[in-house]
Amino acid sequence: MAQSAKKIVDIVASLEYVILNAKAEHSCQEQFDLLFYLLSRVGHVRDMISKMDAALGMEGEAVNPLQIFYDLRSHLTHGPQMPFLIENDMLKIPMIGGRNPTESEWDDEKAWEQMKPETFTPLSTFCDETVKEFFEQLTSIHQKIYSAAKVQYKGCKLADLKTNMPFSAHAIPSIDTSTTTPTFSANIISGKYWG
Repeated sequence: MAQSAKKIVDIVASLEYVILNAKAEHSCQEQFDLLFYLLSRVGHVRDMISKMDAALGMEGEAVNPLQIFYDLRSHLTHGPQMPFLIENDMLKIPMIGGRNPTESEWDDEKAWEQMKPETFTPLSTFCDETVKEFFEQLTSIHQKIYSAAKVQYKGCKLADLKTNMPFSAHAIPSIDTSTTTPTFSANIISGKYWG
């Protein structure tokens, strides 16, 4: 999961290059590809959180806050071509709605004619705002997962559990749930969005 989260940061970091390249080539395909790849990675992180949520018996406490981002991904990847504008070789898109989109938000059931171009936002703005909100949610969810793991493993170190496991299980990394600070945090990700 941390690798996908790091990829999200890398994708957004490459946005400026993609936009400059689009201006040089007068093509927006790379910008659409970046959006698709970004939301695919967001979906991957959400799927990993969903698995942790289920494994720890959290009943949606961790995964539910990420549903809006999963909806964005679903509209883009499973729906028809989203409406767009090209202004100075830069892609502008409507805000993508969740399960109950507003009139100005696009979802995969709205026709192009229903969208008002004056409400479209530059791809860079959409990506920045979406990723910032995503990492804010992810940061708060991280503590919830940590707390659930601490309850699940009764405050012991997973390294302590490994002594009673078969040899192949000794490759499990040590996660200390006996402290108040999670040692498995994704603190390798730093910069504008996280950390």
